[in-house]
This record gives sequence, structure tokens and C-alpha cells, in this order.
Amino acid sequence: MQKAKTNEAIREVLKTHNVKLWQLADILNVSEMTVNRMLRHELPADKQNVIISLIENRAKDINS
Repeated sequence: MQKAKTNEAIREVLKTHNVKLWQLADILNVSEMTVNRMLRHELPADKQNVIISLIENRAKDINS
């Protein structure tokens, strides 16, 4: 049985908008290693929503 990935909503938004983890690290102004560690454990819903909003806003800027 396969374990569900943590922070699946964030991972889906990253995939949908073709944003890489290193780009998310740039958005959050942290290292890529910090992002990897952060996503290992399920984040609270409010933090996930903030990160998702940042990803979507960045994707709009890139595609504009």
C-alpha cells in the first residue's frame, strides 16, 4: 500500500503551473533544502493556502 504524499495540494499546484521546487524556494526566499524539509510533514491548511496563493500569483507574473 502506497502512503499518500504530504502537502498534496501544494504539489498539485506546483505541477499544474509548472513551478519547480527551486522556484518555490525563490518565491519563499529560502533555500531549496528548506522547501524539501518543509514539505516532508503536512503543513497547516492556512500555511498551505498562503503558499498556493504565492505560487499562483508567481505563475500569473511569469505567463503575463
